[in-house]
Parts: sequence; structure tokens; C-alpha cells
Amino acid sequence: EPRIHGFVFVIKSTLRRKLPSIRHAEDERLMTFRITITKSSYMHIISAYTPTLSLSEQENNIFYSKLQTFVIKIPYHENALVIGDLNARI
Repeated sequence: EPRIHGFVFVIKSTLRRKLPSIRHAEDERLMTFRITITKSSYMHIISAYTPTLSLSEQENNIFYSKLQTFVIKIPYHENALVIGDLNARI
């Protein structure tokens, strides 16, 4: 099945050794990595490319359910930052 969405992380080469893992969701709209801050402190960066408002409510709910699953899997004592194109409207 061809992919029609996608994104990348641009990571400074000096930070690469601090990245023990990069994880993709089964969805091409979500990706996360975990960066070592100190020996016992980590930050999870989650990049989210939210579906546009033209998609059905069900498709949007599926996306947000997957995003929630990503966040829930982060250990309580570790930090998280969600970034990306969230298609916010005011």
C-alpha cells in the first residue's frame, strides 16, 4: 500500500548517541524517540501529523486513540513532549 503522508526528525549529530530508540507507529502520522537527558532522566518526543478536518470523525478518533496509546506507554516518571502539525483551528 503506498504511503501518502510522512515526516522526518532532523537530529543534530552530537545528540545521536543519546537516542537509544526511535519508534514508528503502525500509522504514518506518528513517530517518537526517547532522548537521554541524564543517566536516569529521559524525554520522549512524539511527532504527530494530525488528519485534516476533511476526514471523517471516525478516522480522527482512530488517530487520537493511537496518539493516546503512544503517550500511555511512556513511564510515569519520564517526560514527554508532543509536537507536530495538529491542524488546530481557532
